[in-house]
Amino acid sequence: MSQSEPVSDGEVPPQPISGLRVWLWRLGIAAWLGVMGFALVALHAEWSHFHLDDLNAALSELGWRHVGLAMLCTVLGYLFNAAIDLFSLRWLGKKIPLTEALGCSYIAAAFSMSAGGTLLGGGGVRMRLFTSKGLTPGEVAKMAGFAVVAGWSGHALVAGVLLGMAPSILPWISSALGRGIGALLIVAVAGVLVLNFWRARGKGEGESSAFPPTRLLAGAILVSALDWFMAGMAIRVLLPADLGATGTAGFLGAVIIAQLLSAASHVPGGVGVLELSITKLVGTALPSAWLAAALLTYRVIYYLIPFVIAASWMGAREVWSHRGHLVRGAEIFGSVWRKLGPRMGVLLALTGGFFLMLSANTPMEPLRRAWLMERVPLLFVETSHFLSSIAGLALIIVARGLQRRVHAAWWAALVLALSGVVFSLLKGVDYEEAIILALLFLCLLPYGDHFHRHAAVWSRRFTLEWWLLLGGLAGVSIWLGFFTSRHVEYQNELWWSFSFDADASRFLRAQVGVAVLLIGVILAQCFRRTPHRTASTSGPVSLETVKRMVDSSSQCQSHLALLGDKKFHFSESGRAFVMYGEQGRSRIVMGDPVGDEDEWDDLLWSFNEKAEDDGHRVCYYQISAGSIPRYVDMGMRLYKLGEEARVRLTDFDIESPAGKKLRKAKSRAERDGLTFEIWTPDQVRENMTVLRSISDQWLAAHAGGEKSFSLGRFDEAYLASGSMSVILRHGVPCAFANLWCGGGNEELSVDLMRHSPEAPGGVMDFLFTELFLWGKAQGYRWFGLGMAPLSGMAAHPLAPLWQKLGALLYQRGGAFYNFQGLRDFKEKFNPEWEPRYLAVPGSWHLPAALADITALIAGGWKNVLGNSRS
Repeated sequence: MSQSEPVSDGEVPPQPISGLRVWLWRLGIAAWLGVMGFALVALHAEWSHFHLDDLNAALSELGWRHVGLAMLCTVLGYLFNAAIDLFSLRWLGKKIPLTEALGCSYIAAAFSMSAGGTLLGGGGVRMRLFTSKGLTPGEVAKMAGFAVVAGWSGHALVAGVLLGMAPSILPWISSALGRGIGALLIVAVAGVLVLNFWRARGKGEGESSAFPPTRLLAGAILVSALDWFMAGMAIRVLLPADLGATGTAGFLGAVIIAQLLSAASHVPGGVGVLELSITKLVGTALPSAWLAAALLTYRVIYYLIPFVIAASWMGAREVWSHRGHLVRGAEIFGSVWRKLGPRMGVLLALTGGFFLMLSANTPMEPLRRAWLMERVPLLFVETSHFLSSIAGLALIIVARGLQRRVHAAWWAALVLALSGVVFSLLKGVDYEEAIILALLFLCLLPYGDHFHRHAAVWSRRFTLEWWLLLGGLAGVSIWLGFFTSRHVEYQNELWWSFSFDADASRFLRAQVGVAVLLIGVILAQCFRRTPHRTASTSGPVSLETVKRMVDSSSQCQSHLALLGDKKFHFSESGRAFVMYGEQGRSRIVMGDPVGDEDEWDDLLWSFNEKAEDDGHRVCYYQISAGSIPRYVDMGMRLYKLGEEARVRLTDFDIESPAGKKLRKAKSRAERDGLTFEIWTPDQVRENMTVLRSISDQWLAAHAGGEKSFSLGRFDEAYLASGSMSVILRHGVPCAFANLWCGGGNEELSVDLMRHSPEAPGGVMDFLFTELFLWGKAQGYRWFGLGMAPLSGMAAHPLAPLWQKLGALLYQRGGAFYNFQGLRDFKEKFNPEWEPRYLAVPGSWHLPAALADITALIAGGWKNVLGNSRS
């Protein structure tokens, strides 16, 4: 049973919550749905003057030669797009087999083009694929930045050339101004190359990777230009050869402008925006039905087919990587699905439900109608048509439960998928969505244990994002139904018309069923009982239970659970927990979960949902790079905080040339009469007065006061819970540091370090040197020196804004905190550096999350402001 209970008494009641920041954050998600809706409405007005028969006639005019050429252009376009990553890999010095690199790039590009800006976008997919090839998350981020610069520079180059050739494509400006804009775009691309060359000058080959070689960047820009050109040609070859005054150059220029508007809208795949932009720019040059037929065909060839191939390839490549273990094929498939299950289950449920609703709202194909009339009773067709719309909407609703791995949602998805297959075939022989639903059924059926959370499908309120997604998909399907039936005059008799030809009547009746279900879900959500803001547990959390799990954990950082200032949320089995604190509206988790790693995924999901019910913002502070995929799957945004220094004790040798300075520091300390001891918890209790005196003197000599949450403080119960390293001068303690001993002798570290004013210089160097020697003798593999904030931040122009700001503060912020000095102190021990990250729900939350974390560590805003004045 999940628990969330403070160790100590005196729980602070929840703070009043302001919804302003929550709504601002959600506006970004709602924006692209609004843009898509506006574009579809405007596109409806543009295409409303031709009939569906005109569209069918135009589609029939598209021969296999046109479709084949469009597919060829699509293949070349995706190949050029994937080649951009080859340039970035060469810049980073990473050698990945050509086919594997192109495959990973293609999959990421297909996901990004079709689902960019959503949880199914290409960022998380790219991170998963390339980190599996040995790249670090930071290197993948550099690849993404390189692709952005090269991609849009290539777009500017193509746009500049086409505007120079056909400036009249922008009718609201003169031809001279159009050519001038084109020239400026070309000059801007040249400026990017010159700036890169200037910033990278003086660096030899392999000397610095801060800026890519200019020749690589230029090659990537040229390849990107070919990618954009092929994307336009994939539409052009579907149109008649004669485009009149517009010409091929003018049409390609219109496509380039439409692609820019589509990307700026953040609508996945530019649905509606791309079609509307091209129609507005070149709609007068050729019949609207022909243009609509070409754009719809292009949508299938350039977006849908590559996306389906990429999704299939993503799963198949995992199976292929284990091809030598055919006897374990079922186990491998299960392992692959357990990794991709939540995302693929949601994707298939959303796709299948959406296709069911679309198919139910559009007329039957004439050939399929004739086949049904001869073999299936009308009653079966009418009933299946009505129920398929309801099943489609229900699948979209159930997708939320699949994402949360709810067992009831798994059962519901199986029943709906199987029912949907039957309804699809009976209502119109629609084998296309039947295949998708059958795939969903076969993928879910063997893995019910993966969806093991026992809760109602909507045991949590739907988020605004899910309501917008549900409303958007339902709205698109309803709009398509009205669009295809717009030439049927409304009459009351339509509701009671039953025949194989009564497509409009079936559409109207289906919308009643959809409306009833949707209203029922809304009412159930509105009148659902609001969860209590306080945690309901079986009893108080035992500090002995926490300490037992901390002692067995290989993470030294888990000892912060013993400070007494944190609450805990346990997994259902009680074998794992997260520790957290609350400040303002933020619920801040310290580090990675503690305990059985197999339970981390469900633990993090349940914690997120509990925080959502309680109205809190979730923040994960100082998480490791190895846990990044878990937070990406939950839709969190990651920001680098700095790097942690770790010394490999198995290789530590004070007698080596690298240990010369430490040998001198040790010899000097011993001449000054310093000795090193390890005190047991009993000795710590006996000498607590001496230790407190040293701590008080240290605090008096340093600005500020005790910290908390991510740092230890002088708390007698906390310090007496473990061993202590002590430095004595002529037998009198003058410095100490409490020890964190990781389970399994994996890691050793220290937390609270204090020394008296009488301690000689270099006492900390002596302390760490002795700890390294002691830890190595005890069989520990690593020694953790803690994090150096803002270190390792990239100042490269392609780096994210957060990293640039962090690098600037690291270099210029010495007046506030000695960032460089702290890293230099740790660097003397020749450590290995590992990144640490902050995960927040979205970029809107970052400023508030950082402020709350600062206040929580300082012990409240009063201490933050007091320290700043001092």
